[in-house]
Amino acid sequence: MEANDNMTNIMNVNNTLYLLYRNVYPCWPLIISAIAINLVAIFGMVANFGVIWTTFRTKSLHGTANVLLALCSFFELLHQHGHFLFLYVALSGHNFIPLSLAIKICAISLFAVSGISLIMAFTGVDRLLCVIMPTFPRTVKKIPYLGTIIFVCVCISSHNLLLVFESTSEMPLLMVTGTIGDLLIGYGGQNISSIMFVCNAFTIIVYVIVGFLIRKKSASNNSNAEKFNRRIFRSLFIIILINVSGYYICSAYYMFIVPNLFHEDPIKCWTITMFVAILTVNVSAASNGPVLYVTSTEYRKAFVHEFGLIGRFFCFPNNASSAAIQLQANHLPINVVKVTPILSPKTNVGTKAF
Repeated sequence: MEANDNMTNIMNVNNTLYLLYRNVYPCWPLIISAIAINLVAIFGMVANFGVIWTTFRTKSLHGTANVLLALCSFFELLHQHGHFLFLYVALSGHNFIPLSLAIKICAISLFAVSGISLIMAFTGVDRLLCVIMPTFPRTVKKIPYLGTIIFVCVCISSHNLLLVFESTSEMPLLMVTGTIGDLLIGYGGQNISSIMFVCNAFTIIVYVIVGFLIRKKSASNNSNAEKFNRRIFRSLFIIILINVSGYYICSAYYMFIVPNLFHEDPIKCWTITMFVAILTVNVSAASNGPVLYVTSTEYRKAFVHEFGLIGRFFCFPNNASSAAIQLQANHLPINVVKVTPILSPKTNVGTKAF
């Protein structure tokens, strides 16, 4: 234990970021970064909750691909709430927090981060099965099928989280800013980055195959099933383009660039890492809802219906009362007035007036 503490002290002494900002308040580089990343995260949490809610409430969105997208949004929701720690540390003036404490607070967020790429890979495989076997959506037993996917993701994510705890136990008092990226250090964090990199590369390859098969089939088949496959593939392709590519770029950055960049200038490394994280992972994590709204008619109708109800309940109470008044007005008795023509004394009843 004493050896670990000595190693941690040495790392803190060599931690340029910690030495520069530990007694600075307000520390604007940390505060601005924390606010920026949390603004994106809050928007993403609302959007991902919308995907989960509309999937749960809309019967037409209970397919395997829809459930897997909702599961991905659920993991993104768990991932994004971990950014609140960084915001608190920056705004409170502490600026830094012991690594062991940060890991405990963000354990759920780290668990979710390591599972997102797995779920996206399974979503790609699900689409591939639907294209290869058109009867798959009707014949698959959803509960065992989806339950197996969830079980595999939970097991692998739990294993990765244990590796993070194990690797960071060697430096428990290392001071970090509280960002998710700061917690992905040691062989545990490297393992998560490697799994994300492999899963995202696999997902990209799977969707290239799916796109080729759909294009080939659509040339000779114009059935409703093929139209549905084309529509959902278009939505998933854009999600993959934004979501998977964001995680792919970020994991590649952590694996190949950060180790070399850190030795040159730690402050520059941290600043670039924050910029990359905001533009790649966090924008990707917030993209599911907006992409589905723009590209999918089914999701757009579900969003409008569900959030219209929420909006009327929370934001527009006057509309309800005006609607009630209008409803009452529609049920009021209508007095029918009989109009009797007045004939001129010179006009005979039998003649036509022009």
